[in-house]
Amino acid sequence: RAMASRRVFLVPEAATIMWQGGCEPADLDSPERRVAFQVAVMRMQIQLEDSIRAMASTSGPQSVVLCDRGLSDGKAYTSEVEWAEVLRVTSLTPELINRRYDAIIHLVSAADGAQEHYRMTKTRQETAVQAVEIDLRTQGAWVSHPRHIIVDNNAPNGFDGKMERVLKAVEGSEVTTQSGAASAGGNLDQAWNPMLQTKVLAR
Repeated sequence: RAMASRRVFLVPEAATIMWQGGCEPADLDSPERRVAFQVAVMRMQIQLEDSIRAMASTSGPQSVVLCDRGLSDGKAYTSEVEWAEVLRVTSLTPELINRRYDAIIHLVSAADGAQEHYRMTKTRQETAVQAVEIDLRTQGAWVSHPRHIIVDNNAPNGFDGKMERVLKAVEGSEVTTQSGAASAGGNLDQAWNPMLQTKVLAR
Protein backbone atom coordinates (compact mmCIF):
# COMPACT_ATOMS: atom_id res chain seq x y z
CA ARG A 1 0.00 0.00 0.00
CA ALA A 2 1.09 3.60 -0.61
CA MET A 3 1.14 4.43 3.11
CA ALA A 4 3.41 1.48 3.89
CA SER A 5 6.43 3.40 2.60
CA ARG A 6 5.53 6.61 4.42
CA ARG A 7 6.71 7.78 7.79
CA VAL A 8 3.68 9.04 9.71
CA PHE A 9 3.78 11.91 12.20
CA LEU A 10 0.83 12.76 14.46
CA VAL A 11 -0.13 16.21 15.76
CA PRO A 12 -2.21 16.03 18.98
CA GLU A 13 -5.27 18.17 19.66
CA ALA A 14 -4.31 21.45 21.33
CA ALA A 15 -7.67 21.84 23.08
CA THR A 16 -7.20 18.52 24.88
CA ILE A 17 -3.85 19.73 26.18
CA MET A 18 -5.59 22.86 27.49
CA TRP A 19 -8.24 20.79 29.28
CA GLN A 20 -5.59 18.51 30.75
CA GLY A 21 -3.69 21.61 31.88
CA GLY A 22 -6.54 22.76 34.10
CA CYS A 23 -8.97 24.65 31.84
CA GLU A 24 -12.64 23.98 32.54
CA PRO A 25 -15.93 24.61 30.72
CA ALA A 26 -16.68 27.33 33.29
CA ASP A 27 -13.73 29.23 31.86
CA LEU A 28 -15.72 29.77 28.64
CA ASP A 29 -18.70 31.55 30.17
CA SER A 30 -18.43 34.79 28.20
CA PRO A 31 -17.64 35.85 24.62
CA GLU A 32 -14.35 37.38 25.73
CA ARG A 33 -13.23 34.21 27.47
CA ARG A 34 -14.29 31.99 24.57
CA VAL A 35 -12.25 34.16 22.21
CA ALA A 36 -9.25 34.05 24.56
CA PHE A 37 -9.48 30.26 24.76
CA GLN A 38 -9.73 29.78 20.99
CA VAL A 39 -6.84 32.16 20.39
CA ALA A 40 -4.72 30.20 22.88
CA VAL A 41 -5.74 26.90 21.25
CA MET A 42 -4.99 28.21 17.77
CA ARG A 43 -1.56 29.51 18.72
CA MET A 44 -0.70 26.23 20.42
CA GLN A 45 -2.01 24.24 17.45
CA ILE A 46 0.14 26.25 15.06
CA GLN A 47 3.20 25.63 17.20
CA LEU A 48 2.48 21.91 17.46
CA GLU A 49 1.90 21.56 13.73
CA ASP A 50 4.94 23.60 12.72
CA SER A 51 7.24 21.86 15.21
CA ILE A 52 6.23 18.38 14.10
CA ARG A 53 6.37 19.41 10.45
CA ALA A 54 9.89 20.73 11.01
CA MET A 55 10.97 17.35 12.37
CA ALA A 56 9.10 15.48 9.64
CA SER A 57 10.84 17.53 6.97
CA THR A 58 14.20 16.15 8.11
CA SER A 59 13.02 12.60 7.36
CA GLY A 60 12.72 13.31 3.65
CA PRO A 61 9.75 13.65 1.30
CA GLN A 62 8.17 10.30 2.24
CA SER A 63 6.37 11.73 5.25
CA VAL A 64 2.74 12.29 6.16
CA VAL A 65 1.65 14.60 8.98
CA LEU A 66 -1.77 13.75 10.41
CA CYS A 67 -3.45 16.33 12.63
CA ASP A 68 -6.10 15.31 15.14
CA ARG A 69 -7.62 18.77 14.74
CA GLY A 70 -7.29 21.74 12.40
CA LEU A 71 -7.35 25.47 13.01
CA SER A 72 -10.89 26.04 11.71
CA ASP A 73 -12.41 23.51 14.11
CA GLY A 74 -12.72 26.23 16.74
CA LYS A 75 -15.37 27.93 14.62
CA ALA A 76 -17.82 25.21 15.65
CA TYR A 77 -17.56 26.32 19.27
CA THR A 78 -17.97 30.08 18.76
CA SER A 79 -20.41 32.56 17.30
CA GLU A 80 -19.69 34.26 13.99
CA VAL A 81 -18.70 37.46 15.83
CA GLU A 82 -16.42 35.58 18.21
CA TRP A 83 -14.73 33.66 15.38
CA ALA A 84 -14.15 36.87 13.43
CA GLU A 85 -12.36 38.24 16.49
CA VAL A 86 -10.24 35.08 16.81
CA LEU A 87 -9.12 35.49 13.20
CA ARG A 88 -8.42 39.18 13.72
CA VAL A 89 -6.27 38.58 16.80
CA THR A 90 -4.31 35.77 15.13
CA SER A 91 -3.98 37.59 11.78
CA LEU A 92 -5.39 34.58 9.96
CA THR A 93 -7.97 34.18 7.22
CA PRO A 94 -9.91 31.10 6.07
CA GLU A 95 -7.73 31.04 2.95
CA LEU A 96 -4.49 30.95 4.94
CA ILE A 97 -5.87 28.26 7.22
CA ASN A 98 -6.97 26.10 4.29
CA ARG A 99 -3.51 26.32 2.76
CA ARG A 100 -2.03 24.63 5.81
CA TYR A 101 -3.76 21.34 5.00
CA ASP A 102 -3.70 19.25 1.85
CA ALA A 103 -6.94 17.56 2.85
CA ILE A 104 -9.60 17.69 5.54
CA ILE A 105 -10.85 14.22 6.40
CA HIS A 106 -13.85 14.52 8.68
CA LEU A 107 -14.83 11.43 10.65
CA VAL A 108 -18.51 11.90 11.46
CA SER A 109 -19.23 11.52 15.16
CA ALA A 110 -20.44 8.13 16.33
CA ALA A 111 -23.41 10.08 17.73
CA ASP A 112 -24.62 10.40 14.13
CA GLY A 113 -25.28 6.94 12.76
CA ALA A 114 -23.57 4.79 15.39
CA GLN A 115 -25.01 6.18 18.59
CA GLU A 116 -24.59 2.91 20.46
CA HIS A 117 -20.85 3.51 20.32
CA TYR A 118 -20.90 7.16 21.41
CA ARG A 119 -19.40 7.77 24.84
CA MET A 120 -19.06 10.92 26.91
CA THR A 121 -15.64 11.44 28.46
CA LYS A 122 -13.85 14.02 30.60
CA THR A 123 -12.95 16.01 27.50
CA ARG A 124 -16.08 15.12 25.50
CA GLN A 125 -19.04 16.24 27.58
CA GLU A 126 -21.64 16.77 24.87
CA THR A 127 -24.77 14.67 24.77
CA ALA A 128 -25.36 12.69 21.59
CA VAL A 129 -27.74 15.38 20.31
CA GLN A 130 -25.21 18.13 21.08
CA ALA A 131 -22.42 16.08 19.48
CA VAL A 132 -24.35 15.81 16.22
CA GLU A 133 -24.94 19.58 16.21
CA ILE A 134 -21.25 20.33 16.79
CA ASP A 135 -20.27 17.74 14.20
CA LEU A 136 -22.38 19.50 11.58
CA ARG A 137 -20.98 22.89 12.62
CA THR A 138 -17.45 21.51 12.28
CA GLN A 139 -18.20 20.20 8.81
CA GLY A 140 -19.48 23.65 7.93
CA ALA A 141 -16.29 25.26 9.21
CA TRP A 142 -14.32 23.51 6.46
CA VAL A 143 -16.78 23.83 3.59
CA SER A 144 -14.43 26.17 1.69
CA HIS A 145 -11.55 23.70 1.67
CA PRO A 146 -11.03 22.27 -1.85
CA ARG A 147 -10.47 18.73 -0.55
CA HIS A 148 -13.01 18.24 2.23
CA ILE A 149 -13.79 14.54 2.63
CA ILE A 150 -16.65 13.33 4.86
CA VAL A 151 -16.37 9.81 6.26
CA ASP A 152 -19.72 8.82 7.76
CA ASN A 153 -20.75 5.78 9.79
CA ASN A 154 -22.42 3.87 6.96
CA ALA A 155 -19.38 1.84 5.96
CA PRO A 156 -19.67 -1.97 5.97
CA ASN A 157 -17.68 -3.77 8.68
CA GLY A 158 -18.32 -1.04 11.23
CA PHE A 159 -15.40 0.94 12.60
CA ASP A 160 -12.83 -1.13 10.70
CA GLY A 161 -14.60 -0.22 7.47
CA LYS A 162 -14.63 3.43 8.49
CA MET A 163 -10.88 3.36 9.13
CA GLU A 164 -10.34 1.71 5.74
CA ARG A 165 -12.12 4.63 4.09
CA VAL A 166 -9.96 7.08 6.05
CA LEU A 167 -6.78 5.33 4.92
CA LYS A 168 -7.90 5.45 1.29
CA ALA A 169 -8.70 9.15 1.68
CA VAL A 170 -5.24 9.88 3.07
CA GLU A 171 -3.58 7.87 0.31
CA GLY A 172 -5.66 9.66 -2.31
CA SER A 173 -4.65 13.04 -0.92
CA GLU A 174 -0.98 12.31 -1.52
CA VAL A 175 -1.28 12.96 -5.24
CA THR A 176 -2.48 16.54 -4.79
CA THR A 177 -0.24 17.99 -2.11
CA GLN A 178 -0.40 21.76 -1.84
CA SER A 179 1.88 24.48 -0.49
CA GLY A 180 2.12 23.37 3.12
CA ALA A 181 2.01 25.52 6.20
CA ALA A 182 1.06 29.16 6.56
CA SER A 183 2.29 30.91 9.67
CA ALA A 184 0.11 33.27 11.69
CA GLY A 185 1.58 36.04 9.59
CA GLY A 186 0.72 34.24 6.38
CA ASN A 187 4.26 33.51 5.17
CA LEU A 188 4.79 30.26 3.27
CA ASP A 189 7.91 28.18 3.62
CA GLN A 190 8.51 26.34 0.35
CA ALA A 191 10.54 23.71 2.21
CA TRP A 192 7.21 22.16 3.26
CA ASN A 193 6.13 21.42 -0.33
CA PRO A 194 7.12 17.72 -0.47
CA MET A 195 5.07 16.91 2.61
CA LEU A 196 1.43 16.07 3.01
CA GLN A 197 -0.42 17.49 6.00
CA THR A 198 -3.92 16.20 6.55
CA LYS A 199 -6.35 17.10 9.26
CA VAL A 200 -8.18 13.96 10.34
CA LEU A 201 -10.97 14.81 12.73
CA ALA A 202 -11.80 11.94 15.07
CA ARG A 203 -14.78 12.49 17.36
